[in-house]
Order: sequence, then C-alpha cells, then structure tokens
Amino acid sequence: MMILVCISTLTFVDCADTVRGLGVMHGLGILSASHDGSIMLWAQSGEVLMVMVGHTSIVYSVDAHVSGLIVSGSEDRFAKI
Repeated sequence: MMILVCISTLTFVDCADTVRGLGVMHGLGILSASHDGSIMLWAQSGEVLMVMVGHTSIVYSVDAHVSGLIVSGSEDRFAKI
C-alpha cells in the first residue's frame, strides 16, 4: 500500500470561478483549469504569473510537457496546445 502525505497547501485566492483541473509546470508553478474557460499559471507564492484564454467553455483538464507546451481539454469540444 502507498501512503501519500501532503507537505504543502496552496490557496488560489485570485480564481474567478471553480477550479476543474490542475497540472504542474516543472520549475515554474501550478496550472489551473477553470469553469470560466481560462487557464492560469501560479507561482508557489500564490502569485498569478499568466492567464491564458481561448476556450469558450469549461476547461476540465490541463497539463504541461517538459518542453513547455501546455495542453488543455474543454467542454467546447477542443483540445488546445
């Protein structure tokens, strides 16, 4: 059995809507996928580094490749890179 222990908690205070998914951009921060169709990149300090728009509906998933590419999937039926 694997036991996971939470070693840190981040609170995203600038989110405009429900967070639907999270991803990690190694060396940069945390990505959040939002109900409002946006994707945000957060520093570990909680500072918003970038807001990405382009989806027209809820973003359910977001992830990043080590190359820096960000991928997302939305209820608008599009996957974006």
